[in-house]
Amino acid sequence: MILIIEDELYGFVNNKGKIIINPKYKYAESFVNGKAKVSNDCVILNEEHKKWVMNTYILIENKGNKIADDKKMIDY
Repeated sequence: MILIIEDELYGFVNNKGKIIINPKYKYAESFVNGKAKVSNDCVILNEEHKKWVMNTYILIENKGNKIADDKKMIDY
């Protein structure tokens, strides 16, 4: 899965460029062990360096289904 950004939202494509998870997240990290951390509960702290701050995130699997809801950042 390859992380993409479209209209400032993150999503994922496969290695052939087919969109697997539509860009709909304000923040996303690459998949690790079949899971990716994503969030829409976040803000940019520093516009120059794009440092994101978020209170919660969700974990998704490689088809975009949630596997954990609203995890606190200290739990990750």
